[in-house]
Amino acid sequence: MGNRQSKKQPSQPPSTRPNAPGEAVKLMKAIELSSEFRLALRNIPVPTPQRGEVLVRMRLTPINTIDLLSLRGIDRERHTYPFIPGYEGVGEVVSCGPKVSNRKKLLTNQVALYSPNGGTWAEYCCVPEWCCFPLPRDINPEQAASPFVDPMTAHTFLTYAQKQGHKSVVLTGAFTPLGKQILRLAPSFRIKACW
Repeated sequence: MGNRQSKKQPSQPPSTRPNAPGEAVKLMKAIELSSEFRLALRNIPVPTPQRGEVLVRMRLTPINTIDLLSLRGIDRERHTYPFIPGYEGVGEVVSCGPKVSNRKKLLTNQVALYSPNGGTWAEYCCVPEWCCFPLPRDINPEQAASPFVDPMTAHTFLTYAQKQGHKSVVLTGAFTPLGKQILRLAPSFRIKACW
């Protein structure tokens, strides 16, 4: 008997549309957290956007404090293992689920996004439509990759300081992304940021 070898098929990138019934499952690369501090690069199915969701091809995603808390297992009540970390980033909307009202604008623009359930440390991520913010074409994606966590933390911190009657705050990490946002926002709260 002769030695039969099968021809290896070239790998195909994931489609930009959801899988049709009976169609082979398309895979993507994702960083998966299987237990505290145990990350692995996995090939998993590309998610399909549900009602009111969009599928985003991720371009950039930051690592911020909430991500580090996830890696340490501190927010276990939000997730069960395994899960894909990452809560924000920048990408391109490649498909929309049913009942997406801003479909035309989202499909033609790069978006900054917040993902309430994590999942941005992957090639693709499904997020609710309301969590996507179309970006002007002249915005650098690196500047827009952290649209929610640090800005809301800075705002909440300064709001709390103001309500407590503080006239100044001391920053020990003034040159971190969060520290820079506090430095920028503090004057609008009439608070002096010392560093």
